[in-house]
This record gives sequence, structure tokens and C-alpha cells, in this order.
Amino acid sequence: MIEEDPYVQTIGIFATIPLFFIRHLIKKDSFLYLCNLLCFKEGNPAYGSVPLRTKHQFHVSLLDGPLMSTLPDKSELEKKVEERTIDLLEAIARAKVLSEMKSRFVSMASHEFRTPLSTILSSVSLLEHYTNPDQQEKRHKHITRIKSSVRDLIGILEDFLSLEKLEAGKLEFHYGDFDLKEFIEEIIDEMDEALKRKTQQIDFRFTGALQVFTDKKILRNIILNLLSNAMKYSCDNKIIYLAVNSTGMETIISVKDEGIGIPLEDQKNLFSQFFRSQNVSDIPGTGLGLNIVKRYVEILNGNIHFTSQENAGTTFTVQFPAGKASS
Repeated sequence: MIEEDPYVQTIGIFATIPLFFIRHLIKKDSFLYLCNLLCFKEGNPAYGSVPLRTKHQFHVSLLDGPLMSTLPDKSELEKKVEERTIDLLEAIARAKVLSEMKSRFVSMASHEFRTPLSTILSSVSLLEHYTNPDQQEKRHKHITRIKSSVRDLIGILEDFLSLEKLEAGKLEFHYGDFDLKEFIEEIIDEMDEALKRKTQQIDFRFTGALQVFTDKKILRNIILNLLSNAMKYSCDNKIIYLAVNSTGMETIISVKDEGIGIPLEDQKNLFSQFFRSQNVSDIPGTGLGLNIVKRYVEILNGNIHFTSQENAGTTFTVQFPAGKASS
């Protein structure tokens, strides 16, 4: 008969940890159950088994081999158990967040995809009837609508993929020095077609040092998102104001519009995932863009804030260290 001891145990070789065991572990928060999990995770070779009797004791029975080694002293074991428990709970929490995020995305996407897909289908159907040379303008109109709808679909997918990478910690960073003014002018050129559709303009002002040292791709996503929002939530024939001031050590980017603004009661939730203000329900969007922007800004060790008044416009300001550009 083996004397029962909470700190002496042997382990059988198990391929997996049963799901009910983990659930019971989390529910009971028992030290000895945690010891059991710790042993499984260590993967020590042994010939015994550790069936659970009560939450206060182990019963050790030998199968066909000798009793192996004892566990470390209680304080060391408790420390390991605590570390493993934190890792386990964090992994479960991350999986839960990702699962909820995917469910909400599927729900949102089923609605947001419908409009651009319907537009594409309608325009393609109409294009079949515009075969005469004098109907070129009508064809061009529908081709433009198709391109715009495809960009909307890509934008939705990019928002989700960016968020998924952030949640999973898989975002790659590539820091380097570059000409900030030239970089932003290229972004504005990319948006030229979208600006023309709404007969909008970007008033770009740049002051300070040209060279910055930061992640080009992340900064591009921040600026594109803020400018796209300013255009989306502004009426036709409006001006978007983009001001950049770079001292060589810090860069400040300001994007101002004269659009519909953000209701005061919605402003506290503006950077939350999937949140959309009550006054934009008829405008396509995922509710992910500003959440992603905020997290990108934090990656650059910066901060973002805004001021807004309903029906008067919104100004977003991003500040981040520009680093020291290489000579």
C-alpha cells in the first residue's frame, strides 16, 4: 500500500488532456488539480497513474513500474502552477475573443457585402446592353461603379485581416527612414479617383523635417484610414484638410473634415471594435477601422485623439516619435 502524499505522484503517458479535466480545473481552481495539469505538460516519463480522488488528495497506484521522482518543494511548484495557469487562461481568453470577433464579422459581412455585390451584379448586367460606340460614357459609368464596389469589398476584408493579425500577434514590423512629404503625396495620388467621384479635394500642408524613421506600411494604413473616413463621412464638393508637422523627433498628423460629425454620446465608444455611430447606419462600414488605427498608432508608441461636433465635422490628430533618421 502506497502512502498518500499530495506532493508525491507518478504519471502515466497521456496523448491528450481531456476537455472535462480543463473545465473542472478552471471551475474549481484547485491547487492539486493544477499539479496534475503541470505534470501532464512537463511530459516526464513515468509508469504510474494519478487518478483524481478528491480535490485535496491524490491516490497513487503503480501500474508496472517503480515510483518515479518527487515534485519540487511546494513554493517552487506553486510558482510553476501559477505561471501555467496564467498562460492557460490567457490562451482561452484570446481564443474566446477571436471566436466572438469572427462571429461578429460573419454577421456584419453578410450585411456589408450585400450592397457592393448587388451593385456589381447590376452594373455587369447593364454593361451587356451598352454595345454601341456612342454608349461609351454609360459603360464607363458602370465600370467605375464596379471598381468602387470591389474596393469596398477589399476594404472590408483588409480590416478583418488586419484585426486578426493584431489579435494573434502576427503583425510584422519593418522600420526604416524615408521622405515623409513624398510618401504622403503618393498616398493622396492613390486616392485621386475616389476624390473625383465625390468632387472632393485634399488640402495638404507640410512643415518641418522631411525625413522620419518609422514603419512605412503601418503609417500608410493609418493615414489611408483617416483620409478614407473623412471622405466617406463628408458631402460632395467638400475639402479634406491634411496637416503634417515633423520636427525630426516627433511627427503630428492632423486630418480634418467638414462632414456629419460624431454624436457626443457615441464619442466614448468610437475606438471600440465593430462600433458605429448612430448617424452612419446608411453608410457602408465595418466598425473596425478606427480600432485598428488606434492599435497601429500604439505600436508606433504614439497616441491618437479627436474633436468632433455633429453636423460640423471631425478632426483626428495622431502623434508619434519620428525616431532618428539615418544619415
